[in-house]
Amino acid sequence: MNPGFISVWIVIAALILFATGWREYLAPGVSRITLIVVGSVSAIMLMMPLWVDIHLRSEAAVTAVIHIHAAIILLLLAGMVTGRGDEGWNNKLYLVLCGLIVGLVWGIVRKLYSYDPVFYWLGPSWDTPILSGALCGVCTSNGRQQFGIMIWGAVIGEFVYAMLYKGIVMTSIGSVAWWDSFLVSLVAASLASLAHRAVRMTGSKISDLLLNYRGGRSS
Repeated sequence: MNPGFISVWIVIAALILFATGWREYLAPGVSRITLIVVGSVSAIMLMMPLWVDIHLRSEAAVTAVIHIHAAIILLLLAGMVTGRGDEGWNNKLYLVLCGLIVGLVWGIVRKLYSYDPVFYWLGPSWDTPILSGALCGVCTSNGRQQFGIMIWGAVIGEFVYAMLYKGIVMTSIGSVAWWDSFLVSLVAASLASLAHRAVRMTGSKISDLLLNYRGGRSS
């Protein structure tokens, strides 16, 4: 499949869901104006060649060249405010740790697949975002916080991969292929949080039924 097809499908599906009243489930706490402004500005910026080059060096030699698009930098800034609200510093620190863990998983799994991409679950380009997104969905069920964790985790993961890579590596954060992985990770995070919530609700209902059954038995 050509790069970009997955992103287009996910964006179209998200627009349909937002238009049909699913915004509070997909992006709770995020206003329509914020979604429209951030989405529109990012889309306009992505159409421009606004790339920033970051060189990682080791002993005065360049080991990695990371191209990051300006639109990703904007999204990183937006991801920093996803933990705002009445939450205390403990919760903010928890979100930061989740982003770091997701980034480590992203980078390490990519590095493992660079050794031998034969043994995989769904595909070499699918497993990394799905596993990272599922971990994010377990960490929090808040869609706003999931975005913040995943955008930082995906960027940190690319830096981790570049630092672990043996030899000179070039990666583009904001390319079409990168967007495919990032959006897949967001979908995986949403599905994982829904599955986690369903399991908890099922367990709670089973527990209530058992308690009612025991309470209703004659002694």
